[in-house]
Amino acid sequence: MPEIQPPLLALAIGGLACAVIGILSAALRPGARGNVVLGVVLSAAFGTYTAITIAREGVMPVIVNHTANLWGVQVWWDLLSALTIAMVLIAPRAKAAGMNLLPWTLF
Repeated sequence: MPEIQPPLLALAIGGLACAVIGILSAALRPGARGNVVLGVVLSAAFGTYTAITIAREGVMPVIVNHTANLWGVQVWWDLLSALTIAMVLIAPRAKAAGMNLLPWTLF
């Protein structure tokens, strides 16, 4: 069994906390308008973290991580499901607003 690394556990718990706050905010304020600045900041932060991770560790750990065992494949399928659900919900509104979905989907 792999050893848990406290700094990485802290990052995982921090991500969970942010997700819970975002989900609760959306659920408890269904009529609230989106915040473009917050969306840009969160996207920039996530993109920066991803770039740093790829620069330090490369891309191969992603493939190894998602093919090492059934849990890895499960996480991969979860990511694919989340992307699919997001696109099903977002695509009609994005198209109506004139957005090009391909670059945003890849990003």
